[in-house]
Amino acid sequence: MAGGWGWNQPYQEFVDAYEVGDLRKDVTILYDGCPQFDGQDYDPAFSTTGYNLRKFLVAKEFAATYDNSPLNFPVLRYADVLLMKAEALNNLNRTSEAEAPLNAVRARAGLPPVTGLSQSEFREKVLHERRMELAFEGQRWFDLIRIDGGQWGLDFLHSIGKVNASEKHLLFPIPLKEIESNPNLTQNPGY
Repeated sequence: MAGGWGWNQPYQEFVDAYEVGDLRKDVTILYDGCPQFDGQDYDPAFSTTGYNLRKFLVAKEFAATYDNSPLNFPVLRYADVLLMKAEALNNLNRTSEAEAPLNAVRARAGLPPVTGLSQSEFREKVLHERRMELAFEGQRWFDLIRIDGGQWGLDFLHSIGKVNASEKHLLFPIPLKEIESNPNLTQNPGY
């Protein structure tokens, strides 16, 4: 096996975040005992964590090698739009109205609807759904840094051992060339 069998390996914490019955698990990650991929059983020895990314793998009947996928990378999906709508409605104190778009995403994932949550509980649920639905699609970091002034992002960095991470590390520095060519730009704090 080659290509996607080893890059971007999920950790146990991510695998444990799936709710029981979540249909997305089997199409997102490879794990010991998962459904076969391309007629083969997954061997946890293919990964240092025991898990691998399945989401973007394409069977050899569609591509000559596993690392040559004809798939387009998702930039914006309908589920993302529904989750943005749910979050926005919740932020407008319209939590009961926000349940419909969230539950549409959950229904497709084979999960029961959520109802009756407080505004803060609903916010947590939407962020969890975004993590699971949009896993490995490049959205998570932006969710982390936009919540609570970036505190979620800092908490994440600290949780993976980056104990010296500060607010400075939530944004990239603006390249000097760009600042020199546009006098309206100012450097991000800390750089």
